[in-house]
Amino acid sequence: MSRSAADLGMGTFPYVAWRGAVATLALLPVVVLMAQRFPSRSSARLSSNRRFALIAAALLGSLVNIATFAAFSRTTIAVVLICFYTFPAIVSVAAVPLYGERIDRYRGAALLVSAAGLAVVLLAPLLMGGG
Repeated sequence: MSRSAADLGMGTFPYVAWRGAVATLALLPVVVLMAQRFPSRSSARLSSNRRFALIAAALLGSLVNIATFAAFSRTTIAVVLICFYTFPAIVSVAAVPLYGERIDRYRGAALLVSAAGLAVVLLAPLLMGGG
């Protein structure tokens, strides 16, 4: 859809903004319904640290979203998605020497599944005889 929007003359930022607005409108009734269903949780106030972390996460998530869609117009979608979906695996492996994280059996299994998915994405065109 992003390529079609670009072909029609819509830039990356307007496309991502419209996409985010539609998603927000779609999720708003769910948030209202959950607040009504669980009033004790929705009335809790966030501390300033948590509020700052929430705002930072929203802004950085928006930046990743915009960068992803901008990359779609500069390279193939497959390459962008390979980078996007392997990034968590790269971070998990890098966290071992940098932060002393341990790769337990769940993280190890997740890394194996990630590597298998990457292999399928990379090797599927070769196995199917496509370009």
